[in-house]
Amino acid sequence: MLRQSTAVLALIATSCGQALAVPVLRSATGPDAASILSTVDLFRADISLGGSNNGNGGSFAIGRREINWDGGANSNVTTPLAANGFNGNPVQRGALYSTPGTGFIQSARIPGDDANPNLRFGDINGTYDNTFKTFSAQKLFAANESTITDVRFFIPNSPSTPATVGGFGVVFTDVDLANTTRIELFDPADALIGSYAVPVFNNGLSFLGISFDDATRIGRVRITAGNCALSALNTDDGTCDVVAMDDFFYSEPLPTPGSAACLMMGGLLAARRRR
Repeated sequence: MLRQSTAVLALIATSCGQALAVPVLRSATGPDAASILSTVDLFRADISLGGSNNGNGGSFAIGRREINWDGGANSNVTTPLAANGFNGNPVQRGALYSTPGTGFIQSARIPGDDANPNLRFGDINGTYDNTFKTFSAQKLFAANESTITDVRFFIPNSPSTPATVGGFGVVFTDVDLANTTRIELFDPADALIGSYAVPVFNNGLSFLGISFDDATRIGRVRITAGNCALSALNTDDGTCDVVAMDDFFYSEPLPTPGSAACLMMGGLLAARRRR
């Protein structure tokens, strides 16, 4: 038990340092969920995410969190989503969202009616229902009146305590233009770690996941989804690329370097070494 406890403390303490390494990139495209699932599963098993899907609440040394947007109430129209909806209100998964737009939206969920034209943001623009696909049915996610989503991390059962992650991935739908949809990773000091283009697949799904197998920690993620926001006026063409998002995957949020939690962990490790 002592050996196991020491290993857990050492793993958490690793997040309190910062080093940059070559990332492990996982990407895939295809017409449906089955075509990208094997790559998503590889990402789930990467060293910084491997282990259990930790679900809601709690705080763990290993594993990951996933968001599929499909919980909550049924709705036959697009609905707003609170920026802190997955950081303690009402769900504890340690992810807080922001955007230069006017908040966030989830598409409709109408059980037993997969052909409803309001699904997949079809109530915003009648072309979107056929343009977008889902990885996990039925809801999709998007920033409202913007293509930008910023994600910051917090300890899931302590929503005001900043955290970092070792890997982050997203399923996108209908990425048409190369080098337009991107995931940018920033360290705890908000310095850019890297910017990664999401692969293209028209009217299908694209997955990109980035993880690190060393002490590199991610403090913020910026997602750029296409170059046109979802709108009644914005229909996909050769220059306007409207992109929505489905499932998010990220490693268990651990204490941010320099935080009180890190200092406490350092003290515990020092005490163990003196024994």
